[in-house]
Amino acid sequence: MVSKNKVFHNFLALGTGEALSRLIAFGVTIYLARLLGADGYGIIAFAIAINLYLLKVADFSLEWVGTEIIAKSPKSVSELASALLCARLMLTLALIIVSSVITWLVLPDPERKILLLYFLVLVPTALNTKWIHIGLEDARPVGISKVLGESLNLLIITALVRQRDDLWVAPVAQACGEVLIASLLILTLRRRSYKFGLKWNPDVFMPIFSKAAPLLGHLLLGLMIYNSDLIFLRFYYNSENVGFYAVSFTLIGFIANLGMAYGMSVMPTFARLINDEKEEKSFYHSTLAQLFAVTLPIAIGGYLLASNIIGLAFGDGYSSSIITLQIIIWTIPFNILRIPPWGALIARNHQHLLFKAMLYAAIANLMLNVLLIPSYGVTGAAISTVITEILISMILFANASSLGLGFISPKRFVKPVIAGLIMAASLIIVNPYSAIVGTLLGCVIYILVLSLIRGINYKKGALPSLNL
Repeated sequence: MVSKNKVFHNFLALGTGEALSRLIAFGVTIYLARLLGADGYGIIAFAIAINLYLLKVADFSLEWVGTEIIAKSPKSVSELASALLCARLMLTLALIIVSSVITWLVLPDPERKILLLYFLVLVPTALNTKWIHIGLEDARPVGISKVLGESLNLLIITALVRQRDDLWVAPVAQACGEVLIASLLILTLRRRSYKFGLKWNPDVFMPIFSKAAPLLGHLLLGLMIYNSDLIFLRFYYNSENVGFYAVSFTLIGFIANLGMAYGMSVMPTFARLINDEKEEKSFYHSTLAQLFAVTLPIAIGGYLLASNIIGLAFGDGYSSSIITLQIIIWTIPFNILRIPPWGALIARNHQHLLFKAMLYAAIANLMLNVLLIPSYGVTGAAISTVITEILISMILFANASSLGLGFISPKRFVKPVIAGLIMAASLIIVNPYSAIVGTLLGCVIYILVLSLIRGINYKKGALPSLNL
């Protein structure tokens, strides 16, 4: 049987740290967006969008593939860490050199200088051992280090950023935070008697890199879906439009990262269950039902409270971001719900299916961007993203079903839908004056209704659990 408590506690440690760190990062975004304006923040958002591609290459999908391998072979940590960290570092240094030359030749200032500084983040990313901790199902150090790293980032930015000329502080602060995170995780492993260094060992890292390559391609194509709209907006319009779109995506990014944290937490379980089809299918369906129950009210509430959220976080200067948030908030259920098929396919070594799904979606997204963004701007970009998310999810669910995991029964979605509709009606009637009041009211009503229709179990001496 799956140890659901172990999965829950692992996610609680990782998810809590991820949530706190993302809240701090959200505070950084608010500070920068308000202080620099849409134009200044758009420059930073554009540089981050480009650098994210390089970050994925520097990581080389070890947060997923490495986690699975460590879960299956926990005694091989030292050998794997020495080889994989060395290979990632060498790859990253070469990547920085090539990317710096291209950036210097192609981009204008100030985008050029800011992006070059963001390359500093790549080295600590290559040396990050998060994948080892999660594979060992010991996520607490990851959560703690993330919070400390983001706190350092916030401290540096609030201390040094005062005007638009201080844009350079943002990438430097993030690099300092990532160095702290990587250092703390390595020190924790060493204190626990895991001895490793940097060792060039192709016999160890090449098979793993070969296994990770399709997944890396999948992730890069996924970034193309999310970041190509920023690039298109910068090309067709200006950095101000990039800023409007980027801030509306802040909430989405926060929740998506929590979803990724949950995905990391369930990966070891999927890896262990590949030889127990019945238990794997049960775990897969239960996870889908629970994620739907959590993400549906977020999408409904985000849509109805978009104006309040944007006004509270970023002020009246970002009113153009409201409609964008109302549209892209609907990517959340699809983005999070595809995590179980994602994890199951990786555990079964079907990364090629993930790559194919994302390739089809990326092509569709580029076509939609070309059709929609020139005429409709940020609204067109948001619509393109939602359609693409739906397409990706449909493909991944079909792939998982073809491998024997099947489709979840729609009956398991009925209770969350009922609670979500009543919550929506209540928010429309009350029309709360603030995002905080509306969020609290929506949460209370949703949980109350879900409890009344027995969608939540309450047992003495135990935490409440979903009954779907």
